[in-house]
Amino acid sequence: MNRFLLRIREISGIDQLDERQRRVLALVIGAIVLFLGYQLLVLPYLDSRQRLIDSIQRKTEALAQIQRLQQDYQMVKKEVGGIRERLAKRSPRFELFSFVDQCAQQAGVKDAIQYMKPSQVAGEGTLQESSVEIMLKQTSLSDLVAFMELIESEENVVFLRRLSIQENGESQGYLDITLQINTFHEGKGA
Repeated sequence: MNRFLLRIREISGIDQLDERQRRVLALVIGAIVLFLGYQLLVLPYLDSRQRLIDSIQRKTEALAQIQRLQQDYQMVKKEVGGIRERLAKRSPRFELFSFVDQCAQQAGVKDAIQYMKPSQVAGEGTLQESSVEIMLKQTSLSDLVAFMELIESEENVVFLRRLSIQENGESQGYLDITLQINTFHEGKGA
């Protein structure tokens, strides 16, 4: 090993350098060693530390979102429980189609009905949804409001899902309206 170092000293010519040149060479070698140490040791440590901090931040955000979703789920679960309570109080003979027809009669829009189409909406779980689509021709705004006030029934769990209003082309001041009225009922497996 000693011979090897002596041979390197001979080839490099370090012994022929004066004191000032040796100091400059030592400073350059020291700077190179510091640069390599920074590149090979410090930067990878800082990069991995930053990746860890970013990962912790992403996980914290994901946890916050999970907690928000859990709160939303609890709220929906509570609402479903409230719906089930109201469904239990509703008459077992309740039919949405008949209810809508009765409300149309009370609101005075029965003659304006172009069509009423009942349908079942497939639902998941024990709560099923059914709907009635109804089209009213040449109806006044006040008649529509009266009909909607009768339809929206919290105790019967009836709600308006969709409403489409167009001005009637034949009679000025009258509207053509399409409504989708929905309710829930306990399905099979309840």
